[in-house]
Amino acid sequence: MKFEKAKKTNRRIRNAVWFNLFLTKLFLSLLKQPTMQTKTFRSNGGYAVLPDDLKLAQDAITLPEIQEIAKILAKYNLGIAMPHKHNAVSGAFEVLGDDEIQVESDLSVSFEKTNDIDENNYIPVGWVWKNNGLYSAMTCSTICEMVGDYHIKGHNKK
Repeated sequence: MKFEKAKKTNRRIRNAVWFNLFLTKLFLSLLKQPTMQTKTFRSNGGYAVLPDDLKLAQDAITLPEIQEIAKILAKYNLGIAMPHKHNAVSGAFEVLGDDEIQVESDLSVSFEKTNDIDENNYIPVGWVWKNNGLYSAMTCSTICEMVGDYHIKGHNKK
């Protein structure tokens, strides 16, 4: 009987020691975790003029879950963007419409209707989740012809 009681006591002590070691290791590993830093270039004047949907995007970048997503994306050379456009008259920030895409071509950016883009001449470089799927929100021209050291199509610079 005494032998069984001693066995139970030893098991409890072993479990308690193991649990304390586990907690100690966990605590020390948490102390070693690097603190996430968010370095943004938010000017108070710029933020104030944003539409509410774009303010939501600016505010979300500081959330821990968004920073975790950014860490995962970074493993694949991807990042986070805030798809937007500018009003043609005032230059004000606007939300990119569901049927619009940001297009980079000839070293300039424009905003086009998604259906007007020839997918054979462009490559997606930014995506958004909408309507239960991933859609291209930003694209770049892939057309580039060279004559010697100069681009003659797709870019107007050397």
